[in-house]
Amino acid sequence: MFKDIVTYIDNQEYEEANKLIHQLSSEGEELLWKNYYYGLIAEKTNQIEKAEEKYRQVIKDSIFPHPQMTKNIRDGLERIKQVKTLKKETENQQREARKEKTLAEFQENKNSNDLAILALKPLTVEQKNLVGKKFAEIIKVDPYTAKLQLPTRNLRLYQTGKYGELSYYQQEFNSLNIQSICYSIKEINQTITYQVKYIINHQENITIVSQNKLAQEIQFTFNPQDIINQIRGKIPIFEMTLHTNPQGKLIRKKETLDYISFCDLHLPKDKIILRFSDYIYQFDQGIDIFNQGKTNRDKWLTLIRFLNDKIGKVKSHDDFTTFGEGAIQFPEMLTQIESNINIFRKETTLWDEAFQLYSALILLDSN
Repeated sequence: MFKDIVTYIDNQEYEEANKLIHQLSSEGEELLWKNYYYGLIAEKTNQIEKAEEKYRQVIKDSIFPHPQMTKNIRDGLERIKQVKTLKKETENQQREARKEKTLAEFQENKNSNDLAILALKPLTVEQKNLVGKKFAEIIKVDPYTAKLQLPTRNLRLYQTGKYGELSYYQQEFNSLNIQSICYSIKEINQTITYQVKYIINHQENITIVSQNKLAQEIQFTFNPQDIINQIRGKIPIFEMTLHTNPQGKLIRKKETLDYISFCDLHLPKDKIILRFSDYIYQFDQGIDIFNQGKTNRDKWLTLIRFLNDKIGKVKSHDDFTTFGEGAIQFPEMLTQIESNINIFRKETTLWDEAFQLYSALILLDSN
């Protein structure tokens, strides 16, 4: 019967071969040959994964390996390996060709060489496991390293570089349902940020006194129903302190002295950020409902409750700290961002720029 099975397979008469294979016993050595022949037919019909599964099942079930069968399995697995290698090489060549074509198209845009950033939106654990291998092939790292770069909870700054190239990667990631945000630093700096000093009117619309990037004091009126995002975050204040090391010598260390609370509100139409801060807001000016608390924190919390009541339910983003910890690893990029945060600092930091980047990215992505 084995010779007839082989003859049918060689002649590509797989239906007839399957009929004979089905008659083989599901026990002992015949079971091994049965799975081998099923695997061989799967290989011949380009069902590579199924073929490999059957071949490996034979190896697993072989208590006393048959020399000829062992050779057949080894040869089959080697053929499968070659097919997979060729397939991967072909896919890589196609991807590189597509990349070159796409990059050439992006190079036609005026801003293709502008410095830009690419940030990844969080995935579920299931999505991460599903796309991890393909993601690894795109960024050319091993699957384990690739999975570590895919966030599951927070927006993550992935890479900086030329706008054209990062736009290509964004396109590739989107094809895997990996959502991302990609904008040039120029676009980020074109968002308008008003640092709110105090509120002077809060009827149907809200009128604020604010400070723009030129340190000019202006009045601005907006409808709270036009707000689409609320961004909450804390930025550290650092100072250098003196400590004694184990050798008894004085050394200076950079430590976190305090945190400043921020709340950004987004008006998408004109790409405006209204920035409230417990450091900047003048509670003793404008409407007096926020100046009744005993502490600055009490006043700040009252202001936040007031804003929440006015804007209603909008999308809230409060994972800045995790994003910021990643963003400050890109200092050369952050130095080109206009922070729009006027805080006196004894020790310089890039956390201000990181917060501006975080807020602006979300605003731009909402348009």
